[in-house]
Amino acid sequence: VEKPKPAAKEKEKKKDKKEDKKGKAVQEEAPTEKPLPPLTPEEQKVLKDVLKKSVFQGVVVGLVKSLEKHPKANDLYILKVTDGGFTEAQVVTNNKLVEVGHKVAFAPVGSEVADEELGVGTTTIKPVKLKGVNSAGMLCSGKLLGLNDDGDKVLTFPPTCPVGTDAGEAFIRLIKPEVLSEAREKAEAARIKAEEAAAAKKAQKEANAAKKAEEDAKKAAEGGGEAEGKGKKGKKGKEEAKPKQATGKIAALQEMQRKLREEEARIAQMEEERKAAEAEAERLMKEQEAEEEEKRRLKKEKKKEREDQLRKEGKLLSKKQKAEQAKNEAYRKQLEAQGIVPPKKDKEAAADGGDESSGDEEGGAGAGQAKRMSKNEIKQREKERKDRLKALAEERERKKKEEEAARAEAERRAKELEGVADNWEDDSDAEGDGGKEEEEESDEEDLGSGSEYDSDGNQLSKTARRKRLEMRRAEARRLKKMEKNLAAKSRDNLRCPIICVLGHVDTGKTKILDKIRRTNVQDGEAGGITQQIGASYFPEWAITEKTLAVKNLHGVEYNVPGLLIIDTPGHESFTNLRTRGSSLCDLAVLVVDIMHGLEPQTIESIGLLKKRKAPFVIALNKIDRLYGWVSKPELPVQQALEMQEQNVKDEFKQRYDFAVSQLAEQGLNACVFYENKDVRSFINMVPTSAISGDGMMDLLFLLTTLPSRMLVDKIMYHENLECTVLEVKAIEGLGTTMDVVVVNGRLTEKDTIVVCGLDGPITTQIRSLLSPQP
Repeated sequence: VEKPKPAAKEKEKKKDKKEDKKGKAVQEEAPTEKPLPPLTPEEQKVLKDVLKKSVFQGVVVGLVKSLEKHPKANDLYILKVTDGGFTEAQVVTNNKLVEVGHKVAFAPVGSEVADEELGVGTTTIKPVKLKGVNSAGMLCSGKLLGLNDDGDKVLTFPPTCPVGTDAGEAFIRLIKPEVLSEAREKAEAARIKAEEAAAAKKAQKEANAAKKAEEDAKKAAEGGGEAEGKGKKGKKGKEEAKPKQATGKIAALQEMQRKLREEEARIAQMEEERKAAEAEAERLMKEQEAEEEEKRRLKKEKKKEREDQLRKEGKLLSKKQKAEQAKNEAYRKQLEAQGIVPPKKDKEAAADGGDESSGDEEGGAGAGQAKRMSKNEIKQREKERKDRLKALAEERERKKKEEEAARAEAERRAKELEGVADNWEDDSDAEGDGGKEEEEESDEEDLGSGSEYDSDGNQLSKTARRKRLEMRRAEARRLKKMEKNLAAKSRDNLRCPIICVLGHVDTGKTKILDKIRRTNVQDGEAGGITQQIGASYFPEWAITEKTLAVKNLHGVEYNVPGLLIIDTPGHESFTNLRTRGSSLCDLAVLVVDIMHGLEPQTIESIGLLKKRKAPFVIALNKIDRLYGWVSKPELPVQQALEMQEQNVKDEFKQRYDFAVSQLAEQGLNACVFYENKDVRSFINMVPTSAISGDGMMDLLFLLTTLPSRMLVDKIMYHENLECTVLEVKAIEGLGTTMDVVVVNGRLTEKDTIVVCGLDGPITTQIRSLLSPQP
């Protein structure tokens, strides 16, 4: 037996050592993540000041889950990186030092990093294609983020660092904690220095005040002594000046009394003048009122005289009588045009109108004077008119009876001929011919005995009557087809429920949909405020993937094919869009900010939902703003809430109770969905966070299961077309397009449709159908 060579032995030993190391690495358990302790407000301020120089936004700690080589480039690698959300991002990089399990600085799509080309400002990360492979994000170095000077390798973090943490915060707190300590010490030193300066300033101020008080006391003591000495010296002079001072005081007192009497006299005179002016004004006002009263009396007398004159002439008619007279005159002209009554003679026209003169036909009447009828003539005319109306009504009743009799006869004959056939050679042909003859005969009967007049009483031609009959038959066929489609509805064939998202501005409506879709629509809107209605389709497989944990917890199956969610604006200026969006929804989501409670547009949305009697659920959003909240988006929100600290639970309970009390003021009973035993009496509330993702799977689960429990009859699919137009706009390359929601039925290309326009109905043809990607 040949002995192995020494070089071969060394290779075998190295290979054995590698395998041993690999086995040990597999046996070792991966270190668990430890959540970072919450910072105090002072520490948060210090951390913000430290990160002020860094130039990035939205960069988080990501976990590398898989690593493989690029199929077309040897120097590139394809990574699967997760930031703690629902899905994983695919990143293409040329860094060879990254391995599976590393926690790295990951910039997802939509985040901002320093612009290396310009050297100034930031650039937004966008999805790109490198050598035929899509890359959604990038790995960042410390130099790119402005955290250190190492620009050759990716910034990595300890294994205990939580995934999804802000990269700047994780770097300062875990990698360079001394920076935070130094900044904290500097801030503390500055605070102590400021306090010492304030104390010294206060002490100096107190010393100055004490010194000033001492000087004032000293001056007061010196002034008192001088006054006493002067008093002794001038006592004799004062005694001599007493008679002179008394005389001067008497003169001054007399002068004051004289001025006082003059002032009193002036005031009395002004009061008398004021009273005289008031009396004169009152007299003039009474005279003016008397003149106006006299004018009104004269006007009433003239009006009464004119009415008496018209009453004597028989021309005084009330408003109702005038309207009745005009109506009768129009009806008479219609009867004259149809030839039912003879036209009026000239004398009758002159008598009714009072405009034509009787001339020499009436004795004693001058030329140009209108003929006046007596009461007997008026009564005779009224009797003749009533007789004509009665005769016309009888004629109509007779025609109606004849039509009914003809229709009954036609139905009787149709029943007699039904199923009857002679011994002809082809029974099917005989039946077809008989049915055709019967239909033609029925047509003749309908044409002969049907409605021969239009709405204005004009007689229709035979062609017009046939056209009217065809329209009625077409309408009857359409109604019969619609009834057949409704009868074919089944509980096993459901359509997608239409869900409308409502709420006050800045409560997180669009952000919730962005979190579910993993998009960034909200940042693209002007001022971050939604300006238009948007619709998103979520298929069943995507909902099942995102809600697997809560679905397994409750053990239910989904019966709906998906969800169509409509996002509406929350600003007070878009009331019309909110009304249009809520008018076609089957179920609604009312988003409420847990930090603010109900706000004006929230209350308006509740009114819209109450008016349409639409069921809805409440998303109690922004729970991540509760102090000390630890995000756990991979768990159902009930379990995530139970794992929080006691102070977080207490704050949530306080704010939750406040929101429930506000809803009770609006006449609504509400509770969290996992405690709701009666969904028809209490509204479900779901705690959510559009930033961290907590509660998103619970909200999707509730929206998917509620329709199949409460709205089965409403969401059963049928073939009757129900389509609502959301928006009409012009798109370059396509022309005029309409955003529509097809609730039931089908639309196909080259269909002719009719839509409502500002100037009447618009008839057009569908040139193309474009559906958004789910």
